[in-house]
Amino acid sequence: MRYCQLSSFSHIYLDEYKEPKPSLLCSIRVLIALLSMLGTSIMYITRVNLNIAILAMVQSKEPDPALKTIEMLANSSANILLTNPPAVINQQMILEPIPLETNGNGEFEWTPPQQGIILGSFFYGYLSTQVIGGRLAESYLPPDKLIFIALSSSGIINLMTPFLARNSWLLFICSRILLGAFQGVVYPAFYCLFSRWIPSNERSTFVPWLDAGSIMGTILISASSGKIILYFSSFGGWPVVFYFSGVLALLWSLLWISFVRSNPEDHPLITKEELVLLANDKQNQQQDNQSKNISPYWLNILTSPIFLGVLTTKICYGVVFDFVSQKIPAYLQSVIGLPVDETGISFSFIMIGYMGTLLSCGMIADYIIKNSSLKTGTVRKLFQFISALMMIVSLILISEIGLSKWPNVFLLAALMLGYGFTSGGDIPSVVDISGPISGTVFALMNTICSISGFVVPYLVGIVIAPSPTSISLWRCLFISGAIIMGIGIFSFITFSSANLQTHWLRQNESDDDDEEALKIPVVQFEYKNSLSISLVPQSNYIPRYDTFPIGSIDRYNQKL
Repeated sequence: MRYCQLSSFSHIYLDEYKEPKPSLLCSIRVLIALLSMLGTSIMYITRVNLNIAILAMVQSKEPDPALKTIEMLANSSANILLTNPPAVINQQMILEPIPLETNGNGEFEWTPPQQGIILGSFFYGYLSTQVIGGRLAESYLPPDKLIFIALSSSGIINLMTPFLARNSWLLFICSRILLGAFQGVVYPAFYCLFSRWIPSNERSTFVPWLDAGSIMGTILISASSGKIILYFSSFGGWPVVFYFSGVLALLWSLLWISFVRSNPEDHPLITKEELVLLANDKQNQQQDNQSKNISPYWLNILTSPIFLGVLTTKICYGVVFDFVSQKIPAYLQSVIGLPVDETGISFSFIMIGYMGTLLSCGMIADYIIKNSSLKTGTVRKLFQFISALMMIVSLILISEIGLSKWPNVFLLAALMLGYGFTSGGDIPSVVDISGPISGTVFALMNTICSISGFVVPYLVGIVIAPSPTSISLWRCLFISGAIIMGIGIFSFITFSSANLQTHWLRQNESDDDDEEALKIPVVQFEYKNSLSISLVPQSNYIPRYDTFPIGSIDRYNQKL
């Protein structure tokens, strides 16, 4: 293939050219992915901190100035994870409301129902803005700006939390709802941003970083909040947790606004090689360079077997993950008889192991996609199948081995390690199939899947209500989980795809009229010195090494 730069019709430079391979480690997209992972950590730090701080905020029926509960939390992050077993809303980790009876002598006389309202109010805002956030990021507000506004506002709300809590219980609740509304747009905006910055053969590596960040943020704030409350008791203790979280969010926001741009062509530090790599990937994926020209075709999306298949898979996996993350610590302690400290430590290592496989399996999947003849869709189904196989086998074996302590822990670890394989399966599949509207599609799926975070604990409670320590009742739950996993993997293998679903995309009519006026002449080399010139809509033009606009001298062109 020969390439050229055309500065005029009278000057054409031809030569052999070798397509460069931009470095991944030093690339801007890695920087953006890393800041995004830190962003989801900040997101969870600013929302989970209340679950720990409220222990010191409320008055107990049995006041204890020594704050023994806080000391326990400060001395063992494992106990925090045990006291607040993680609940998952479609791979987004949160902490379940903490026990309402504390040993602290706090300054608030909130009743248990009031505490429940405060802890749950976040999700009223969170669930109401996800689809809105997806559409905002895709069409109206650049995703980098939307994420900046959301997380910097989260930091400001955290800084104001002590003042609001001390002045009005209702204002405090409103601030939690507002915090949820701001954070509801964050994940859809990240997905929209990644659809522009992450090539199709690197999505398994980088998209799971968002989930890893949420786990990391949850663990960090859970481990540090108790220590902060104790060490800064002379400053009131619990307010410092919110000040610390707020300052972290604002510092991250400064880094974000300084180094992140929504579109690769707008980034001042990007190399020409990386820019063309990303542009060529968009061209190969038939993705419009301007997602604001596109809106979702809702009827085609909601009736698509691919959408329904991936959604079913995510619901099934979410149900099992909610069950494992919320109820397994209680199972280990009350049924298996594992001591409290060992239960906390075991569960902490299980979650850290899950985060490790989440990151590593995505990289392995991308390596296979780049270096083998397997298609992306085949690799996605392979990793999802391995995940389901490990989880189904683990659930069945757990139901059969009885009360053996460490075999149960080992199998639970294997189950969560299996879940990590989804980083090469259904996690990046949303970006694969929806491209420029991935923020909206993810938000829609996530909102629907969120229901399991509320329903699963309730149903499990009904099942084990007759005898919470009965191994036979728990066996029914594990077998049910294996069956649900089977439904999920069948749905994914049968219906999923890794191809962009162009029939989900609606081209805005007003853009069609403008394209005729905005067409530009583009030259393309076909064979040796032969070339063709055609008119291409400017909004659809994406620079490639074998196509350049006539008369343009800018950073996209290479003088060869």
